[in-house]
Amino acid sequence: MNWPEIISTAVTLFLAWLTSTILLMLSPRVLSVIGELGSRALERLMGMILVILAIQMLLNGIRESCRASDFQARFCLHWALN
Repeated sequence: MNWPEIISTAVTLFLAWLTSTILLMLSPRVLSVIGELGSRALERLMGMILVILAIQMLLNGIRESCRASDFQARFCLHWALN
């Protein structure tokens, strides 16, 4: 076990949880400050960020799949020729 990594992960998760809790508790105040238009803009922005992340993950998966296939093709070709 790598204790510094475990402690670092635990602290990071706790800070993410704490930030989410504070934002959720203050959400009525934030909503009153940004208003309906700001809320819609934030909603669309978060949707675009989610789509961007999904596309990036899809492209990473395709890239890794091609690399694996290319490796397998080269490996099989190497054994077939020797």
